[in-house]
Amino acid sequence: MSDGMPTPLFDAAARHRLITDLDTTFVVDAGAGTGKTHTLVARIVSLVANGRLEIGALAAITFTEAAAAELRDRIRGGLDREATNPDTSNLSREYCRIASDAIDEASIQTIHAFCGTLLRTFPLEASLPPGFTTWDTLDQSRAFDETFRAWLRDEPEPGTVLEADIAYALRLGLNPEDLRELASRYAEAPVSDPPRPQTIYGNGSPAIPDRGTDVLSKRDAAARVSPDAIDAVVREVLGTFDAIEALLPRARKGEDDRLVRTLEGFGPDRRRLQYALANPDADGVGQTLALTSLVRRKVSGANRGSQADWDASGLYENPVVTIRRQLSAIDELARMTVAEVRDNALRRVLFHVDAFTRREADRRRAAGVTTFQDLLTRARDLLRDNPEVRRRAHARWQRLFVDEFQDTDPLQAEIAWFLCANPEQANETDWRALQIVPGRLFIVGDPKQSIYRFRRADIAVYNEVYEQLAPKSGGVRVELVQNFRSLAPVLDWVNDEFGEAMTGAPGIQATYIPLVAHQDSAHGQAEAHFPFGSIDVVDVVRGRIAPGVTWRLGTVVDKPVSRVRRTEAADLGRAIRQIIDAGWLIRDRETKQLRTARFRDICILMATRTGLQQIEIGLTAADVPYRGVGGALVAATAEIRDLIACLRAIHDPSDQVATVAALRSSAYGCTDADLLSWVDARGRFDYRTVPLAGLATGGSPVGEALASLHALHLARIGRSAAMTVEALAHDRMLAMGTFLHRQPREAWRRVRLVVSQARTLANAGLPTLRDLVEWFDELLDKRADTTAQPPEGDEDAVRLMTVHGAKGLEFPIVFLTGLDGRQRTAGS
Repeated sequence: MSDGMPTPLFDAAARHRLITDLDTTFVVDAGAGTGKTHTLVARIVSLVANGRLEIGALAAITFTEAAAAELRDRIRGGLDREATNPDTSNLSREYCRIASDAIDEASIQTIHAFCGTLLRTFPLEASLPPGFTTWDTLDQSRAFDETFRAWLRDEPEPGTVLEADIAYALRLGLNPEDLRELASRYAEAPVSDPPRPQTIYGNGSPAIPDRGTDVLSKRDAAARVSPDAIDAVVREVLGTFDAIEALLPRARKGEDDRLVRTLEGFGPDRRRLQYALANPDADGVGQTLALTSLVRRKVSGANRGSQADWDASGLYENPVVTIRRQLSAIDELARMTVAEVRDNALRRVLFHVDAFTRREADRRRAAGVTTFQDLLTRARDLLRDNPEVRRRAHARWQRLFVDEFQDTDPLQAEIAWFLCANPEQANETDWRALQIVPGRLFIVGDPKQSIYRFRRADIAVYNEVYEQLAPKSGGVRVELVQNFRSLAPVLDWVNDEFGEAMTGAPGIQATYIPLVAHQDSAHGQAEAHFPFGSIDVVDVVRGRIAPGVTWRLGTVVDKPVSRVRRTEAADLGRAIRQIIDAGWLIRDRETKQLRTARFRDICILMATRTGLQQIEIGLTAADVPYRGVGGALVAATAEIRDLIACLRAIHDPSDQVATVAALRSSAYGCTDADLLSWVDARGRFDYRTVPLAGLATGGSPVGEALASLHALHLARIGRSAAMTVEALAHDRMLAMGTFLHRQPREAWRRVRLVVSQARTLANAGLPTLRDLVEWFDELLDKRADTTAQPPEGDEDAVRLMTVHGAKGLEFPIVFLTGLDGRQRTAGS
């Protein structure tokens, strides 16, 4: 580096081949910050400049709409630069200029948007109206809840097979909410593909059977376990307990023996089994529930007792060993029986659930409505089953680039294969048998970053794609490991932590591939380090308090979680304030020059929204401006929760919990003392019980607040939800109230978000207050996310984001919070 020459890239040869070898199909494993998008764009520009691709024949698929918009801009920018590059030929510059002007003809979209384009291109072939609409995730969830409740309420009529099967499963312990969740998962899965295995019934539960199997095609195949067989198990269990009881006199300590006391604890379970056997249910449910109770006691865990305290004379083994073995046999037999009974009952219910979800899919098709999953399923079916459509789509999109492929599910892989396969195989319906035209497909992903189980992502699919490409289509797998985003000490820490945690398991977890820093580790370190005063700071790479770029703030605090989070939030606010006050230097992303850090250069990452309120308090106390990014994150803030509580009370005056929440909200500001005084005066939290005028008299804060809610309730009939929100904001002077907030712009932005969402729902045919309130409830309950309002151009504020929401973004300074939470198991 001393001679001024740029540092050679560790993977330079691989990068050069990806840009110049235009007739090879590549699967690119690109680690975080390795410039995968830059490489993808460079390959597209190279194709255009060499006359190998007209921009209208390009399909580039990425994960989010924001990423698609950014990718479009970057492709246009790359084409513009090449169009003015004096080192290229006149013809290449002309190709790039034409492509830049026609960039909107390219299909640069999310996979769902691309499938929508495909289906709208061939609507009749897909049996859809040309103007079909698509529900977003929350719309789909709300619509499903309504149809499922109606189905469960109306269709299981007395005496029908449906009623008998559902009643049987419910008596065995199937929770209606679990049944709804199961049906929801079926609705989200394509009708011709199995859903992922899930559990139900809780302890000892069976897995969901594959959709489309013979078991689901014929209900009678899932015959109930006979009551006689269940009775035989109960008798065997009771007989084993009797055998155990016969050994108890050999305990030298008698009732003081720990194992004896443990065995006596099974007395209620034995009596329950005896009663079930003496009073059997005709269908065996009572007997099964008695066994279930025994299973929940975890019989096999009764390992107490010392062999030395038991008399083994005349026996071939110590009684303790015998008892433990017999308890284990009881546990295994009870578990297997309960699982078999529940499994058969569940399969009978799934026959009806399967029919219900298929019928709903047909109804959506007839109504011209699709879900995101419908888009994928119908696009795949169209390409698979219609050779002419496949030929025309093959001619329309001649090069397919897929970004974030690690989050691809099996359907998306099939769609890619059908689009890129040899057109002579147009009649082949098995995607695994297809041969990809060399160079036509370019896949970029990082198995280490996959959001497994989200949208049916599956690492096995990622690996299978390469296994299918290599022998049939000459596909090549390339790794990009040179990181351009982080400094060496950050990558040292990441490599150390993840190298130990991600050891790789075929079909389950990717093997960690270490990243290599491009920038020298000395760059930016000296300029960036300033002491944090009273906050303990440890360099996590060196394990000591020292200059560095990766630090652990604070020490282990042996306090309740709430105290830990408050301490963390306070340290967080002080640390950020000191960073700004001390003038940390960071390297500007655009100019590559050092400059003083601003608040907008800092991001706080949260694993969940749990500690959001404490973090807001800590930042406010340190006078640090902030804004939440992501719909679910913003919806979890106190301002929006207060506003939704007010809207819930306005919509439903009988909901006294919502009314009290509204009264205590910042909009009305009633104190607990005000509420107690109202109750002492025999007031009720139902504004309908007292005349409107009467409520506003007497100067009671609660009375005046109830009068306001009453007036808004009466006026809501002639207003849209958005108008009601605006009326509430005007009546309670919420705009002026935000100036009392330490972050007035952020507080008012949250109110505007509710108004904006109300208008969006109204445009989608959901104009009522109930629709708005339920939408926000879904947003929080389902932990879904939506795109929040974009940051204002002049806003210098720290960003609060979930780890999920920050995927693919970059900030010079990042705080990772919430590390006090319980460690997840490998199975998570």
